[in-house]
Amino acid sequence: MGTQGRVEVRTTGDCQAKGEPYALLIRNTETYVRCEDVALPTMLAQDFINRIEGRKDVIISGEDVLMSSLDAIEIDESLEEVCLC
Repeated sequence: MGTQGRVEVRTTGDCQAKGEPYALLIRNTETYVRCEDVALPTMLAQDFINRIEGRKDVIISGEDVLMSSLDAIEIDESLEEVCLC
């Protein structure tokens, strides 16, 4: 959740999710975007191994990992209240 809206992601590993995985991007307007499951050329665990092996055809780069970690830290530091629903 942020100042411009929120993102909701349901994956197959989510015990609360029913049906197929999806993601919702919900803005502070009445519009939203629903992203259905996107077929990837490989599983994330294999992508991680490919990155360790030095292959160039990876889905998630080392920079992606670092940037998402930085984003998570910045979001955590900016929170005023935590609500686990």
